[in-house]
Amino acid sequence: MVTSLKLFKFGYNHYTMKNLLGLITFIFISILSFSQTYYVSPSGNNSNSGLSTSQPFATIQKGVDMAVDSGAVVNIMQGTYFEHVTFPNNSATTTNPIIIQNYLNDTVTIDGNGTASSFGSSLFLIQDRSNLLIKGLKFENAFNSYVSGLLIRGHCENITIRNCEIQDISFSNNFNDTVSSLNNSSSPLLVYADSLSTTRNIEIDNVKIKHCNTGWSEALTFSGNVDGFSIHDCRLSDIRNIGVAIAGHWHACADSLLDQARNGTVKRCVVNNCKNPNPNHPASGIYIDGGRNVVIENDTVFDCQNGITVGCENVGKTASNDTVRNNVSYNNVRAGVQIGGYNYPTQSGKVVSCVVTGNTIARNNRDSLWAGEYWITYCDSLLFQNNILFKVNTYGIPIMCQYDLNNGSGNKIDYNLYFNFGSYYFMFNGVNYYNLTSLNASTGFDANSHFLNPQFVDTATDFHLQASSPAINAGNPLYSSTSLEYDIDGQNRMVGIIDCGADETNYPSSIVNINDTDMVVYPNPFKNIIYFTSPISNCTVSIRNFVGSTYYSQYFDSEVSNLDLSSLPFGVYLLTIADKNGVTTNKIIKH
Repeated sequence: MVTSLKLFKFGYNHYTMKNLLGLITFIFISILSFSQTYYVSPSGNNSNSGLSTSQPFATIQKGVDMAVDSGAVVNIMQGTYFEHVTFPNNSATTTNPIIIQNYLNDTVTIDGNGTASSFGSSLFLIQDRSNLLIKGLKFENAFNSYVSGLLIRGHCENITIRNCEIQDISFSNNFNDTVSSLNNSSSPLLVYADSLSTTRNIEIDNVKIKHCNTGWSEALTFSGNVDGFSIHDCRLSDIRNIGVAIAGHWHACADSLLDQARNGTVKRCVVNNCKNPNPNHPASGIYIDGGRNVVIENDTVFDCQNGITVGCENVGKTASNDTVRNNVSYNNVRAGVQIGGYNYPTQSGKVVSCVVTGNTIARNNRDSLWAGEYWITYCDSLLFQNNILFKVNTYGIPIMCQYDLNNGSGNKIDYNLYFNFGSYYFMFNGVNYYNLTSLNASTGFDANSHFLNPQFVDTATDFHLQASSPAINAGNPLYSSTSLEYDIDGQNRMVGIIDCGADETNYPSSIVNINDTDMVVYPNPFKNIIYFTSPISNCTVSIRNFVGSTYYSQYFDSEVSNLDLSSLPFGVYLLTIADKNGVTTNKIIKH
């Protein structure tokens, strides 16, 4: 090899150089393509080689310690592992990350051993590490102050958490315990970027978090110097405080200019039953607290205290350039959407240059505490348009919305659709207005808004629009999106003039709803794969749940005969096949 390199150096001849280049390329590709795979099993032994299913390691930590080369894989076999895992340094790259995963869809549980978890411990600690993919694992059963399921801390880049489940990560082993001290906090999934070097490209994909008493903390949190993240297709339920929190200005990072989670998305998530037992600290399903350039879109939030909130709790600071669009927020105890600094300037910061558009906000304010369907506190340059605000009087005070005293400047509220079957009023700056005409005359807001029944398919659970809905084409005719944007079903958001609400009605020329005797898919119920009775092509297949959240959408230009839906959560769904001739819909059940 040395001789060949010398010949190459002195330009021996073209043939030699060509062959040498080929040899070097072959060696380089071989090195890149080689990656070691390790196996872990509760019945294994850390003295084994770990290189086969018959010679597995006994602990995940041993597998992680060995998997430090680019592209290495740790396959974890069925079982429960009582461990707290930390990740060593590695040579992984963005194109060849290290993968830690369940083996062949095995059920793999990392158990914190209940009250044996120590103060501040993490089941998985990823600190100052990059280029990792964690998927298919379940984290549970850790009870103590400041415990976490997964903690991503320091300077990290290119970390993906996919298809994982987290439950029973709590400050107390009693789920119903109330907060009694500042130490009463736990974090099922926390990205805490406390380094001066920016954390980037963190993806949380199809993660389920449930039944956690987080105390002062939240179920899924991004805080500090994070620039670039994605939270999508996640499900959070039964949390004793806030669901998703995107935070800034909480002194995670020593540089105040970097201490702000920013440039991220929270997308296609379903969040419900996030409630703080202390009524003085109501919990939001999704909460931007001081975050910047964050987009909350295509999410469904229900049965929380507040639905979606954009605020800034820290005095002298801001949340800015955030967008809340194309979401459904319903049946929440207080406001469906809350925007602004709650007590600016003495006790909170403010919200600047945010947009709230294309949302369906319905049946909220269930405790009748003057919040309304939406509640705007201190904002500057807020644009609130193209939304549906739907209220029922079942819960007492018929307040449609509240716009607080001493608000900021440059706020615009228009092109919205309001409706209530009974009496209603708007509360703006302490004055009640009993119709849109008087509201507009006094405030200038909602000049092009309407009070009309949006004609939902079902006013309790299905907020799709009927074909005759007045919300269709009722939005701002000048509205245009600066980025790719979809409605709650994953369909094109812009079809002519934008519709009010989260559903853009892409009605084809013919709509066909087939019944159970005309099934086009089988088996039903199914486990992983669903088959079509005849191949389909040139059509879009989408799968959504009964509150409108889309779990799958794909256009097929060539024939397909089946779909692998192994990653779809258990449940009941609507499968829709749409082509130029119309739409067919089936109810499908995954068990």
